Amino acid sequence: MKHIFKIFTVAFLAIMAVSCEKDEDQAVLNEITQAKITSSQTTLILDKNSPDDNVLNVAWSKAAFDLSVVSTQQLQFAIKGKNFVGASNIDAVDTPLEFTNKELNTIALALGATPDVATEIEIRLRTMVGQGAYYSNAITLNVTPYFLGPVYNYTDLYLIGDATAAGWTNEVTNTKFLPLQKASVAGNYSYTGYLRKELLK
Repeated sequence: MKHIFKIFTVAFLAIMAVSCEKDEDQAVLNEITQAKITSSQTTLILDKNSPDDNVLNVAWSKAAFDLSVVSTQQLQFAIKGKNFVGASNIDAVDTPLEFTNKELNTIALALGATPDVATEIEIRLRTMVGQGAYYSNAITLNVTPYFLGPVYNYTDLYLIGDATAAGWTNEVTNTKFLPLQKASVAGNYSYTGYLRKELLK
């Protein structure tokens, strides 16, 4: 029985020694230089009439570590004050990363920004090394998005004739034209208002 106890004791000590050696072999990764980002501008009123125009460039320098590592980067966009909870993540491979009116508008609306209202949106660079995350400085953008919907090319139309105050005079100087309301479907117009009843009989 004593021999069996000795065998178990030796085996236990051997396992502990191997475990300690493994712990000592694990390297500790230290960030030497924090990543840094810059933006071409910080106040943006997005233009729905030029969706493909570039409006923002975000550039960055990568984080540096004391060991050679393989890392991946993402730009994170989030409403300011939410500590990047629910952030929109964009893969950041080459710097600078360019954004058009449409791209930035889509990001802003997805985060909960309101069309035609200035919203503060923060950006930062997240560097992933394995399961570890390292973050750059944060930049605040003041972004005014637009309503993301169909864009129609309307022609302004007006009512003229005997039943209207404008009469038949269609010169630009006639200020009594009755404008037709543009509908949500291109080519559809409506008018709600008064006409000269005696001329409609």
